[in-house]
Amino acid sequence: MTSEFRFDLYSILRVLRTQSTEDWNELWQADPTCRQTKLWFPEVDYLKARQLLTLPRVELGESLRWITGHNFTRRHQHLLDPARYRTNTCRLCHQEQESPEHLLTDCTVLGPFRRRFLQHETLPKPYQWTTDALRNFLEKVASHMEADEGSDDFQVLTRDGSWQAITLPPVATSLSDPPVVGPPQADTD
Repeated sequence: MTSEFRFDLYSILRVLRTQSTEDWNELWQADPTCRQTKLWFPEVDYLKARQLLTLPRVELGESLRWITGHNFTRRHQHLLDPARYRTNTCRLCHQEQESPEHLLTDCTVLGPFRRRFLQHETLPKPYQWTTDALRNFLEKVASHMEADEGSDDFQVLTRDGSWQAITLPPVATSLSDPPVVGPPQADTD
C-alpha cells in the first residue's frame, strides 16, 4: 500500500510541475515586457537556467547582462548619458544601433565570432545557444571591445581563424556626419 501511495504522489508532483510550467510559459509569452530576454528564453528552460546558475558570480553577471540587455553597449550608454555618449551607433560596423541584439545577430564585424562559437554567421531568433558557447563568444567580444573609447585600434577574427588588426573609421556625431565604412586607407605619401 505504501508503494502505491508513493507512486501516486510522484505522479501528482509530475503533473503539478508540468501544469505549473505550462502556466508559467503562458504568462511569460503574454507579458509584453522583457523583449531581449525572450530572445534567449522564449519559454521556460530549467536546464539552461540551472547551467547559468552554476557559473561563477562574475560570469553569471556578465551573461545575465547580455541576456537581459542591461549591459553597457553604446545603446545603453547613450540612454544613460547622452551628453557623454553622443551616438548609439555600433562602434564596430557603424551600421546599426549597438545593442546586444545587433552584436549577437547581425554586426558584420562579429560574424566570424558567431560562426566560430555559436555556429551561425547571423544568429536566428529565438537564439539557439548553450551556456559554454555564450561564454566563449562573450569572452572574445569583450576582449576586443575593452579598448578605450578614443582608440581606433580593433582586432577582428578572420575566416581562417587568425586575428587581424584594423583601424576603425571615426564615429559620426550627428546625422549630417555619417561614418565612412570600409577598410582603412593606406597612406600614399
